Amino acid sequence: MDLLTTHAPEVPIAVENDTGIWRTDGLPMLYVPRHFFINNHMAIEAELGAEKYAEILYQAGYKSAFYWCEQEALQHAIAGAAVFEHYMQRLSQRGWGSLKLSNLISVKVLQQYV
Repeated sequence: MDLLTTHAPEVPIAVENDTGIWRTDGLPMLYVPRHFFINNHMAIEAELGAEKYAEILYQAGYKSAFYWCEQEALQHAIAGAAVFEHYMQRLSQRGWGSLKLSNLISVKVLQQYV
């Protein structure tokens, strides 16, 4: 088996002394084992069915991403495509995979969502 190379997280993490809450750019964050996250999602999907669960996750994900983008745009004084690029960068930095933008479809299309 090949050894994986690693590096420290690239997102700024601040931990509140009194509460222990982790924050990145002022937003509260959770750091949980991947198996915990996956097992919770799988259990809920098993109860609701894949189609209903996907519908719920789509709505919740859209709401959450929109809120995050609004907050980050204010925090970093960015707008439009820069918000989307920052969103994809932070997803990569938080462990969702190595996501890179090779081409933006259209800045006008993206700007209607941020």
